[in-house]
Amino acid sequence: MASASSHGQALHIGVILACHNRRQKTIACLRALTEQAFDTPTKLNVFLFDDGSTDGTAEAVREEFPETTIIAGDGSAFWGGGMRGAWEAAMASDCGAYLWLNDDTTLDPGALNQLLVCQRKLESAGHHPGIVVGSTRCSQTGEVTYGGLKAKSGLRAFRFNIVPPEGTPVRCDTMHGNCVLISSETVEALGNIEVDLRHILGDFDYGLRANKAGIEVWSSGDFIGTCEPNPMREAWFDPTYQADRLEKMLDIRGLPVQEWRLFSQRHGGTLWWPRFAIPYAKAFYLTCTSSAKRIVNEMRATKNGTKH
Repeated sequence: MASASSHGQALHIGVILACHNRRQKTIACLRALTEQAFDTPTKLNVFLFDDGSTDGTAEAVREEFPETTIIAGDGSAFWGGGMRGAWEAAMASDCGAYLWLNDDTTLDPGALNQLLVCQRKLESAGHHPGIVVGSTRCSQTGEVTYGGLKAKSGLRAFRFNIVPPEGTPVRCDTMHGNCVLISSETVEALGNIEVDLRHILGDFDYGLRANKAGIEVWSSGDFIGTCEPNPMREAWFDPTYQADRLEKMLDIRGLPVQEWRLFSQRHGGTLWWPRFAIPYAKAFYLTCTSSAKRIVNEMRATKNGTKH
């Protein structure tokens, strides 16, 4: 990823964000972004897709960050559509590199410079880092929450481990999309986020497609900021959850069938079909066992209630 700054010109980075009714987090994210310092000439151009926010997010951004390009959505874009819309606008500005940034991620001072330095060091060592991923930590525990991902082996091909940042860059199979530096050459090769992956699978798919195309994905090896983990409570994959499991699973924020099928076929190899089916089978099993336990408990409660 040759940077313009290496030739004495400023590197223009298109920063890509999507938001929906998280005004305080979005503003905090943008404040940390504008405070970034670089050791080579670098200019940040921010493109924010506001997906129908009703809490005044767009107005607050315009007031405090008037140079931000805001693209308005109607609330139906979700993460994939929002990021795709912002990225499409950024591509028209012909940036030298792009940064995916979640609006609930707060960057440490110097975080982006760290990613650029990592990219340059990898290039100097003979690598071709088309994508460099920053790791985030929980603000309360300090544990890693998002970052580069390594695939587990065997039938669990769609299970990934987060690469722990230990000070050294690590090759990855794919990544979370919280803070990701992407070269213009990578965008020329892969294009935008997959249009048919509307929410949770777009970042995983992009990293996997990059590796298939011979584009290297690297974890920078260091934390770049904070981002709190999404709570498992009431998620369809939480074994303790008992209500509307299948409904939540099939929701756009869960694992909708057509999107999971596309992802499975694209990345599952010859065993894509069982890998596609396993999550739904697990959810059905958990639903049945939860229902059975509830019925037994109700029968016991009724029986105990009739005793005198």
